[in-house]
Amino acid sequence: MRLDQSIVPWTSLWLFYFEDWLTDGEWRGGGEHPIHRDVEKRISRSRLQRRHASLRRID
Repeated sequence: MRLDQSIVPWTSLWLFYFEDWLTDGEWRGGGEHPIHRDVEKRISRSRLQRRHASLRRID
């Protein structure tokens, strides 16, 4: 997809909601916060993958 049809409109919309959130502290842009445990799993998995990849380079 072209940037002017994908990233630029999304960024513009996100900035609109972000500025609104800065004004009154309530997010109206939708979406969900990730569950803390899920975030920890993703972080630890990506760290393990990076470590495993670096060990393969050494071998």
